[in-house]
Amino acid sequence: MPEYSTQPASAIYAQRHAAIQSSLSELSDTEREAALAALDQITRPLSPRELEKALFATNLSATHRKAVVSALKRFSIIIVK
Repeated sequence: MPEYSTQPASAIYAQRHAAIQSSLSELSDTEREAALAALDQITRPLSPRELEKALFATNLSATHRKAVVSALKRFSIIIVK
């Protein structure tokens, strides 16, 4: 059974932020810029067209895919391969 933290979300976020800042501070300016550019590309939310394309691999009909995309496009959804 997974263990869940009893810390408030703000404390967890602060710890993650500090760890990320520490990791980034060890990089040169060029390395940091390249890493941040890559992260921006990876974490860019999918467009509605990309969402529909991702759902194409499912057994959903075109009508259902459009309904799902319509509901999901309000959220910033990312896919990491």
